[in-house]
Amino acid sequence: MHFNKLVYGVVFCLYLCGCNGSKKSEKDDPIEIVYGTEQQFEPPELSGEFQVGSKQYHWVDESRGEPHTADSEDRRELLVRIYYPTDDVEGHSQLPVYDFRRWPFWENAAESLPNHKLRKSNYVNAKWPVYIESPISSALGFYPLVIFSHGYGLSPEEHMVLAEDLASRGFIVASINHPYGSSRAIYPDGRIVYSEDLPRDNLGRDLDLWSDDQVFVINQMEQLNTSIDSLVYSKIDMSKVGVTGHSYGGAAAYYSAWKDDRVRAAVDIDGTIFNSEGKDIAVPFMLLQSGPGDSYEIFDQVANDGYGVAFKNNIQHLSFADYVLFWHWDFPNENPHGPLDEQVGLISTVDILEQFFNKYFEGSDAPLLDEPESKLDFTSVTVFD
Repeated sequence: MHFNKLVYGVVFCLYLCGCNGSKKSEKDDPIEIVYGTEQQFEPPELSGEFQVGSKQYHWVDESRGEPHTADSEDRRELLVRIYYPTDDVEGHSQLPVYDFRRWPFWENAAESLPNHKLRKSNYVNAKWPVYIESPISSALGFYPLVIFSHGYGLSPEEHMVLAEDLASRGFIVASINHPYGSSRAIYPDGRIVYSEDLPRDNLGRDLDLWSDDQVFVINQMEQLNTSIDSLVYSKIDMSKVGVTGHSYGGAAAYYSAWKDDRVRAAVDIDGTIFNSEGKDIAVPFMLLQSGPGDSYEIFDQVANDGYGVAFKNNIQHLSFADYVLFWHWDFPNENPHGPLDEQVGLISTVDILEQFFNKYFEGSDAPLLDEPESKLDFTSVTVFD
């Protein structure tokens, strides 16, 4: 299930991290590079009632070694950016869209437009609607927690819209950078760790590791909730914890629902759940797909409500990452990521996530999932109970 999609994602990662291209001969015709329209990028407006604050943490799990290094003294180090509702942003700077250390990964996206490049000047001064370390909103007493994991070869910085928009709707979102599986992890001391190849005969090798990362972050968020100096002190409702992620991160979310009974609901966004045998879960689970055609055998292992939601072949596997917005911004007359508007695809994903989590956190209605007349006309929904 989803094998081709994950393999495509891994191949995409390998392209980004290791492909320098073959040397052209002098006889080859020169390739004309087309750059995007010159206009400063404007991120989508937040769709929720809150503005959004953010803070990044660098956490070391002393209980776990780092399996990707040879030094037995190395510990597993995570960078985690949290997003949360805020209503006091005065004097706080915004997160930049452009980061020169990550730009090549946007510029050279393998499956975008051949011989086209993004115009960097469109992004240098652009800002996300996210305010650094602004105080958490006191409008609500507590907020549910959602753990988010990126796709393999991507990073939290490439899933900004999903995280920030969910936070604008009243969630605290902890977005994990999984080292050696992200495009790059840049630690506070300047060290940079890049993604590594997964073994072709065991693409699910690191799902356990990523799931352990998610469980560790739940532990850390629980500690922040009890620390009086924390930005989120006493604001997290630890009885309402959800886990989700894109591709590899979504498959890891399923593993975490199997491992940790604090997880109350889980969503896999277009990810292959390798090695799922014996990993039955007892919490509500949703599989959100970029297109129909894959089977739903995994729901045989879900002893609770289940939803299979498929976009009807109008987006692609990587349409859940932000750079699709950049390509559409620079080349508005092209649609390399499918006929559905990229912003509509991303915000609709947040709509579905919000309704799914609130159904099981708050007992709210989920019309996009449960009411035929309210379902999006570009999605299909299969219910398992």
